[in-house]
Amino acid sequence: MFAGEKTYLIDWEYAGMQDIHVDVAMFAIYAMYDRERIDWLIDRYFEGACPEKVRTKIYCYIAVCGLLWSNWCEYKRMMGVEFGEYSLRQYRYAKEFYRLAKERMEDAE
Repeated sequence: MFAGEKTYLIDWEYAGMQDIHVDVAMFAIYAMYDRERIDWLIDRYFEGACPEKVRTKIYCYIAVCGLLWSNWCEYKRMMGVEFGEYSLRQYRYAKEFYRLAKERMEDAE
């Protein structure tokens, strides 16, 4: 979509019936971004003005989506399909971003 001098990429594959920030989280984990690159992505997406509560929410989505995909990989493994490093990376997103989100929410109290 084009609006004046700006270009917007709208996917909605995962956020069609959910919060729009799910797509940001899913993009980040599919791209296998590390924490630094995820923060870079969020900063670019929000043009440097991402509210802290929204960033925390995206971290929560990354944790939940990482858990979802690691569980999906485990199910598929039981069916004979291996995803190798992908499943472990997704589980690491769940662990790392759960901790980050929890810390940020505790600090906000």
